[in-house]
Amino acid sequence: MKWMHDTAIGAQGLLTTAGHLLFCNDGYGNFMALDPAIGKVLWHTALLSNASNGPETWTIDGKQFVLIAGGDTLYAFALNN
Repeated sequence: MKWMHDTAIGAQGLLTTAGHLLFCNDGYGNFMALDPAIGKVLWHTALLSNASNGPETWTIDGKQFVLIAGGDTLYAFALNN
């Protein structure tokens, strides 16, 4: 094991990207992007409720997006290249 990140019970879903990002929720209502090599949090945001699914990603016209649901709300984030 290279690193650990504390999460609450109920944390779920990991998504890694070819751009070397690891997306996850921590079970406390936060959605984060981490450096998968060292576990450093690179970005985070608070959701209105805890994530209710694992994150998903897709690309449209060369732009990558990440989607996560929190309760009954969908959140979509655009990734910068």
